[in-house]
Amino acid sequence: MSQKSPLPYIAFCVLNIYVLRSVNEVLLKPYMDEPFHVPQAQRYCSFEFDTYDPKLTTPPGLYLFSLGISKLFAMRCSLPLLRFHSTLLLLSLPPILSHLLPLLQPPPCSEPPRTFLETLRPGWEAIVLGFMPVAWFTGFLYYTDLGAVVFALGAIVAAKRGQSGLAALLGTVGCLFRQTNIVWLGYAASLQALEILHRPSPSKPHLADPTLSLTSPTLLLRTLLSLPSLCLSRLPELLSHLWPYVLPLTSFCAFVLWNGGIALGDRAHHEPTPHWVLPMYFLVFSTALAAPALAGGPLGVLGLGRVVASKIFSTPRRIGFTLAWTAVLCILINRYTIAHPFLLSDNRHYPFYLWRRLISPFPLARYLWAPVYLLCFRIWTIRLGEQPLLPLLSLAICTLATLVPTPLLEPRYFIIPFLLLRCYLETSALGVAGEGLGIETPLGMPAP
Repeated sequence: MSQKSPLPYIAFCVLNIYVLRSVNEVLLKPYMDEPFHVPQAQRYCSFEFDTYDPKLTTPPGLYLFSLGISKLFAMRCSLPLLRFHSTLLLLSLPPILSHLLPLLQPPPCSEPPRTFLETLRPGWEAIVLGFMPVAWFTGFLYYTDLGAVVFALGAIVAAKRGQSGLAALLGTVGCLFRQTNIVWLGYAASLQALEILHRPSPSKPHLADPTLSLTSPTLLLRTLLSLPSLCLSRLPELLSHLWPYVLPLTSFCAFVLWNGGIALGDRAHHEPTPHWVLPMYFLVFSTALAAPALAGGPLGVLGLGRVVASKIFSTPRRIGFTLAWTAVLCILINRYTIAHPFLLSDNRHYPFYLWRRLISPFPLARYLWAPVYLLCFRIWTIRLGEQPLLPLLSLAICTLATLVPTPLLEPRYFIIPFLLLRCYLETSALGVAGEGLGIETPLGMPAP
């Protein structure tokens, strides 16, 4: 393994500490959602656990995290130091991604760190992904997002390495930051289960998982139908490895029954509502953000364009499928587009302007996006064509499970599925460099 220099990661840390300092000099008072989180954290730092703001929808994981840091290092829970806690989580993102990337990409794309010191020397790709604009923005405000991201990705790394106890623990901690992390704990368990089923056994069948590019509807159905019998035949082996996941998963179900829902407070604005258009927004978001990496594959930009055009228009049958799927998307757009009150009223968020200027500037505009959604889906399926089917199918199911019940268009909900999707994507050094250059625009963009 070639020695990686720690200098890029040191520069990443120094830059983010400098940005945090600048944010604290400009934003002297709690900003956007911080007026809800900061007072609650300060109450926890004073060991006042009997009061919980009814506007808070998430569990107290972030406040317990701050309580631990403040007491361990004898720090006050002032606004600047609470923001520093979020920045610490941001600084941990590239090291975690440096472990995750080689686990989701086939060798020899990258190699996992072998020692703790190598963990502190993440590669350029992990550092660039650490600048993912939405996650990066929340690294300087006292928000729950990065805690949820870091512990979810950590649980997936542990699961891919067969460390089910550690994965269950990290996933449980992640659920204390955001309830939907239970879905990503389930995703971690599914990846570990697939790893077990893939292992050859002299006396029992093992899983045959085709690549995405070789999967036909018939093969997909055959693969899915084979899973129940395969799981039953290897049930003792599965249970011996996956039992640590049982407690957090059942505990979460008990919590939902006891609480009468997922959200803790402000349920009037956070009731689960079918929002089938939100995954379509996610596809466009992911394609735009990962465009250099998508173009950095072996096909190149022109080759990728030719393959996409062939998949959509090359035969009458494919044209018919394209038109049929476009019609389905238009029906979903018609029935399941939601303009949440927060989206329409809060002009401090970019979604407010995206909605008014791009998604729905006039009544029929939202339907014009249907071909774009289909195009983005095609691009991703082509570029991920060499990846095995079932992990991607599991990722798609978990992404739908987190996004579809969510009535609010909020890009922060896209962070975990985007990072996972991007980690599956093999790209060239040029593609990573393009991503690195591309982040300058969203990171430096002034508020509208």
